[in-house]
Amino acid sequence: MPSTTPTGIKNNNYLNVKNTSDPWMDAGGKRSKTDSRGHAVFTDPAYGVRAGILQLRAYFLTHKLRTIIDILSRWAPTSDTVGSIAGNDANDPTGYALFVAKRMGIAHNKKLELFNDDKTIDNVGQLRGLFFAMAAFEIGGGFKVPDKDFNTGLEVIEPGITKTGTGPALPSVSKAAAATPKGWKISASVGSAERGASNEKDDVETVQSMLRSAAMILGTPAVDPGAINGIIEPKAKDSATVRAIIAFQSRFLTKSDGIIDVGGRTWRELLAVVSGSGDAQTPSGREFFPFATLPSASWTSAPRSFAANRKGNRAHAACDLYFPAGTTIHAIADGIVVRGPSYFYQGTYALEVDHGTFIARYGEIQQSAHVREGDRITAGQPIARVGHLEGIQVPSDMLHLELYDKTAHGSLTTSAEAGKKAPNGRPFMRRKDLIDPTPFLNRWKDNLPGQHAPADATRGILSNLFSKKTPAEITAASVKIPAKGFCILIQRIREEKRSPDFSFARTVSDYQCYWNGEAVHDLGGQIVERNGPSDNTSTGISGHRRIEAGQYRLSIHAGESYKTYNYAKEGSPLPGLLLMDTGKRSWILIHPCHHDHGYISSIGCLNPAAGLKDASSRINLKDSRARVIAMIEGMKAKMGGAFPKEGAIPGATVLITGEPS
Repeated sequence: MPSTTPTGIKNNNYLNVKNTSDPWMDAGGKRSKTDSRGHAVFTDPAYGVRAGILQLRAYFLTHKLRTIIDILSRWAPTSDTVGSIAGNDANDPTGYALFVAKRMGIAHNKKLELFNDDKTIDNVGQLRGLFFAMAAFEIGGGFKVPDKDFNTGLEVIEPGITKTGTGPALPSVSKAAAATPKGWKISASVGSAERGASNEKDDVETVQSMLRSAAMILGTPAVDPGAINGIIEPKAKDSATVRAIIAFQSRFLTKSDGIIDVGGRTWRELLAVVSGSGDAQTPSGREFFPFATLPSASWTSAPRSFAANRKGNRAHAACDLYFPAGTTIHAIADGIVVRGPSYFYQGTYALEVDHGTFIARYGEIQQSAHVREGDRITAGQPIARVGHLEGIQVPSDMLHLELYDKTAHGSLTTSAEAGKKAPNGRPFMRRKDLIDPTPFLNRWKDNLPGQHAPADATRGILSNLFSKKTPAEITAASVKIPAKGFCILIQRIREEKRSPDFSFARTVSDYQCYWNGEAVHDLGGQIVERNGPSDNTSTGISGHRRIEAGQYRLSIHAGESYKTYNYAKEGSPLPGLLLMDTGKRSWILIHPCHHDHGYISSIGCLNPAAGLKDASSRINLKDSRARVIAMIEGMKAKMGGAFPKEGAIPGATVLITGEPS
């Protein structure tokens, strides 16, 4: 097996469970072996699944860890490094938990129902979702646990469980996840029989009908399966339905598998298209240069140019765009983040984004990207910042931009023998579908992403909501508002300090809520947060700093002190909304300021307010509470039945702009 094979696959240990002095059991009652980093090595993957489930059971029952964040804080503690490799970064359990929660479609702080007190498995569907999401994070690259391995592992632990009506392929597991207001639902997997799909006739007909609808909605004939007959041929290459599934998956997956699981990623994406929920959007067709300005050094000249010679007898696989570390990088086009941020080179990281017709690897960026694996992004959206190369002398920090035309599969980085070669025979050390970004950049340079107006010009642009400004005038500000969904735009305008009463300053912003790109007149005002500079790392937490400007998804919050549902109109709990994708920051909320001093409430959180003329102005608790409630109820009114009971709120984002000094 190639040395590049992920450890979890190589060891048949999808969750990278470790051995102790008493190793886990392998097939035939034998003890599993241990690799150099302490991971258990199994001959039978079902026993690797068994070990992972039993470890989760111990966490759940013995250690009383009942939420995703609690489980993963122990599973991947910050005291250990990524992959348990010396020199790697410390684990990020919060980022891990948010990834898993998003995959499962539930809040990362929601109590799970995995096991009963007698050690039997309680909610198989939830356990399966947790296991599959953790495996995808541990192994990466969109990895999916084979159903056969998982089901066999379940049977080893609890014989007969997959045949008692609670197995992961039966209708009782995921009815909520597999249904829509229009009645779309499947009871088991559909697609490639060679990959183990169940292909019940009614389910196949449902998927075929949905694919046909999706083909018309998206204007993509390849997604149409042809006949709606409930039949899928034994061989995937002979099945028009499997080919249609693969064509649909190519919109958001780097490597399509031709199978739709109940409640899985492909099901949710297909559901979003045919139900019109807005989660799956057709590409806008817009393409932008990845920076708001052009670099001073041309990407067409060596050493920045594509195929330029590099040390070690290899060719440069990208175009380098020289910009100082920290410069904002924008999305070239609409797309899905399929990997990252993952370690790349000399202390920098990379994002791999599927932009529909091509994949872009944004290399040599900072680890604290604005987006991460699984996120849907829009053209021109800020997604990352230029990183700083460590231990190497270069003329400038840069964005290392690679493009791929999606005619190949697998890891983008490969061996010299297996990868593409330059015309002079030098290997790129990259996948064979690598293409030259030069002509694309030459075209995109005339289409720079919209820059925000200078601070002085935008200062107060959204303040005084109830003035005579019209929605058109507000929207005319040079700020990119999502065309679909609910967006809370926050424009930072100033920092101020009430001296000598407080040792810290506060940042005052204007906010305005938008629905499908149009301003909602009665949802706006001011918002207060801690002083800068913006920082989503642990330093930002300890330094009492505001979060980074960028786009964040909104989620239902169900804490003890703040709730999106069942909040009190007076007293506690207070209303609140949770921001997702905040890097190492956690529990960043939009909530009322509730301290008597009326200055600011907490580190990192956002407190709505009004009438803040200067540092002496106080935040009124009653008004602040009413503003948060108005945001929550306003979203509910706009979204109707699409407003969820828990987890991420579909199409709801917070867009924060501006960096006052």
